[in-house]
Amino acid sequence: MVIPADAPNADNAHAFINYVLQPKVMAKITNAVQYPNAVPDSLSLVSKEAMADKDVFPPVEALKNLYTVVPSSQAEQRTISRTWTRIKGGSRRQQILGRRTCRRQPRPQRR
Repeated sequence: MVIPADAPNADNAHAFINYVLQPKVMAKITNAVQYPNAVPDSLSLVSKEAMADKDVFPPVEALKNLYTVVPSSQAEQRTISRTWTRIKGGSRRQQILGRRTCRRQPRPQRR
């Protein structure tokens, strides 16, 4: 959850976030939407059905296969961006050559 910098009622927004992050409230939300949450104290209050759902709370074996993506450096991001631009747009020469080689050839007449 975020609060815009120019929010007229930032104190109310903070109060709402604090309310939602209470373990009892977060457990009710998890039970209702069947989506995991990041409040560890709420897990003891989540329904047994939700806790048993492997899509909501994957088993430890599945968690071992997960990983996080490390952000690219600025140089890597520049290379990725330039490469993707070339792939999507291509150079003018590639576009012209591509049109020549991709034109449909007339079908041969059957006799």
